Amino acid sequence: MAISEGKSLLFILPCILPNARVTILVLPLVSLRGDLLRRVRELGIDHLVWAPGEQQDAPLVFVTVEAACTEQFRTYAHKLAATQDLGRIVFDEAHLTI
Repeated sequence: MAISEGKSLLFILPCILPNARVTILVLPLVSLRGDLLRRVRELGIDHLVWAPGEQQDAPLVFVTVEAACTEQFRTYAHKLAATQDLGRIVFDEAHLTI
């Protein structure tokens, strides 16, 4: 799909559903994060940008590729999975990550 054709809805919509579990969004580029953060703020979607030591969660969690590779992040994600709070992990622009 081309740019601005609604691909982001695939991971944004589950975040606004009742009883939504956490969506972790792995982003390869800081510029993508800025644009997506702006859009979720405009939509009023609860979210957070994961940083080392983060213990909170939100329906949508942004994380960089570099941070996602750390032991701290794996511990965070495993905790969400163990408590059945993790709904999905999405790799945006995966072709840039591989």
